[in-house]
Amino acid sequence: MWLKPSGYIASAVAAGAVAAAGVSAAVAQAHSLLVLWVLVDLCMGTLARSVRVLARGSARRSNSPERHPLFPAWSAVIGSLAVGAGLSLTVPVPLRVAAGAVALLTILVGLGMRGISVRRAEALAGGLLVVAAWTMSCLLLDGLPPLCLGLGALAGLGTLARLWEGAASRPWGLWLCRLSWAGLAGILVAAKQPLLGGIVVLTACADELLRLQPARRARAGALADVAWASAWFLVAFASTYWAT
Repeated sequence: MWLKPSGYIASAVAAGAVAAAGVSAAVAQAHSLLVLWVLVDLCMGTLARSVRVLARGSARRSNSPERHPLFPAWSAVIGSLAVGAGLSLTVPVPLRVAAGAVALLTILVGLGMRGISVRRAEALAGGLLVVAAWTMSCLLLDGLPPLCLGLGALAGLGTLARLWEGAASRPWGLWLCRLSWAGLAGILVAAKQPLLGGIVVLTACADELLRLQPARRARAGALADVAWASAWFLVAFASTYWAT
């Protein structure tokens, strides 16, 4: 269950730092951001998956008395909490408090995901962890500016919609993806960045064409995922100019 990194969460850490304090400050805090990524992505992502497994229990009994069927999940939970606690000692106190709150929320969400499919559970956890990564990255560099938090919420909402749409095609998921793209483009236009807004709109159109191909079954593919994450990074970079 370990070592399942998410490009979405890594992008959220980087984009949140850039939106909060700019590229130079983000580069200067590269080590702390790397620690934050490991804390949120690997530790809390593993925690969410493992708690969900434990919450569902095991209907099957192991034929081997030497190994309990839930032992891997328990070991992953304990390992995630231990590594996360150790890493939290290397970050500022406010970030430790935030990390503890996110870990508790992750456990609660994992307990609540026991009744849904694996891919839907991963979609829910992925969207929430994107918001957590973006928010904690902002907290690390420059407090919690409202604009940065708003961008993080939009990125998390769109990520949740994309992952959920890939797991089970639903009209609301598709429209939520479209609204997320429209939100990014609208922010750029409102900030008097029409050229960047046009780039986001064209990228959104390409994503839509890929997503609507019947053979893909709503999974647009890695290229479209990179385009989505790059769009928030573009908005985060642009926000450093109009927010000052």
